[in-house]
Amino acid sequence: RGSKPYVNHILMNPMDVEGWLNLGIFLDQAKDLIQNDAAKLFSPNHLRGEKAKASRVENLQMTRTLRDRIGKSLIVAHTLLSESDTKELRESVLDLLSLCMYDAVQNVPPEYNQDKDSYAYKHSLLTAKRSFQELKECRHSDWRLCLGLGKVFDKLGEHGEAQAEYQRAVDYSSAKLLEPLHRLRASKLKVLVKAYHD
Repeated sequence: RGSKPYVNHILMNPMDVEGWLNLGIFLDQAKDLIQNDAAKLFSPNHLRGEKAKASRVENLQMTRTLRDRIGKSLIVAHTLLSESDTKELRESVLDLLSLCMYDAVQNVPPEYNQDKDSYAYKHSLLTAKRSFQELKECRHSDWRLCLGLGKVFDKLGEHGEAQAEYQRAVDYSSAKLLEPLHRLRASKLKVLVKAYHD
């Protein structure tokens, strides 16, 4: 219901990149609210019983529908970008597109298991990868982009590239944040464990 002004604007101005971006932002905020509520309401231990199962299924359907609509809105916005658009608008579209595509494969409540062999899973990761890489051309020393790209490479099984991006994130983060360092070490450990089992 709250998206009606954004949808009406797009109907009147279908080529407006900013309109599509604003719709994507609104839907993303709605999805985050639903996921936050789900995290509070549904833990893995409390998903038994018909009532809890019905609520979980309904929540999953809403989350999936919103993720799908967010992705489509942002892909349209990205497609409509032209040379005349400002650098800030281009970066805003790429920023949200890369984060939303990566978010689509996260194991977050209420959905704990994803089909990692599915086309949708791989497509989301590849779209996130392209968006992060395109955005890095604009902001090459942004540690958050390096961290995000590293996470995508990790999920794609490209551990060498992931470690290189994590190392860049560690180098670029002036505050010496722990997450890039943790991700770098975890990625190296994954490679060692895999080599041990092979």
